[in-house]
Amino acid sequence: MTRDPVCGMEVDDRSAQHKFSYLGKTYHFCTRACQEAFSSNPDRYLAQKPLDIGTSRKIAVVGLGQVGATFAFALMTTGMASEIVLIDTYVAHRISGFAMNRVIGSGTVVDTARFRFLLSRHCGVDARNVQAFVIGEHGDTEVPVWSQVNIAGMGFDHYCAMSQISCEKDDQDLLFNQVKRAAYEIINRKGYTNHAIALGLIQILSSILRGENSVLTISSLIDGYYGIGDVCMSLPAVLSQNGIQRQLFMELSDEEVAMFQYSAKKLKEVIQQLDV
Repeated sequence: MTRDPVCGMEVDDRSAQHKFSYLGKTYHFCTRACQEAFSSNPDRYLAQKPLDIGTSRKIAVVGLGQVGATFAFALMTTGMASEIVLIDTYVAHRISGFAMNRVIGSGTVVDTARFRFLLSRHCGVDARNVQAFVIGEHGDTEVPVWSQVNIAGMGFDHYCAMSQISCEKDDQDLLFNQVKRAAYEIINRKGYTNHAIALGLIQILSSILRGENSVLTISSLIDGYYGIGDVCMSLPAVLSQNGIQRQLFMELSDEEVAMFQYSAKKLKEVIQQLDV
């Protein structure tokens, strides 16, 4: 692993698509935007020091509000939230001028928590013994990564067979439909959602302010993952005091890849309608 000299995010130098050679050394970048910024003025970025938790920094945190349609855009400066506006993650990235690892959406943090809880109930274990992720859009095209579900260190299928629990496709579809329908059910009962997203944003901000290196399914700019680029989507990422430390590119099944690419397609259709 190496570090992107523009945004500071960790990059796998073996597979990084964006690179630039300067004074006999090759530098690797998380996105084309970082590469272009560096190539225009390498000395500027080579002269700057990495930010520490105590230094002034700005991180845009974008979170869902009532009915899943309102976004909070908080500029984090030395650990204090300042401005709140209505905006989505992609637009926040475009207008803020921040590096991609400093524009962070709440993504599928809540969906992932619900997925793990329902899996724990289905499998009869504590939710803390479940590793599972929901990626892609926060909404109807979100993707449950069944191929990577882990129960107490065992693959999902192996755990179900050993425990004699029914985990067929119909069981999986029924369980995940509860994840997707949860927000609609809450809205039908009380008119809005608020507690779950508040807890999710607390997780995100806590990881930033305390430098916890938490792995959360936050949304951020994607560039080159399964052929997808120039769109903000949810993926597991290590989150610390300077924003996204690194994105974790999961190995997906063929079906999950197709679902993730479809999710990206639907999001891009919306982006194309925006004047940004």
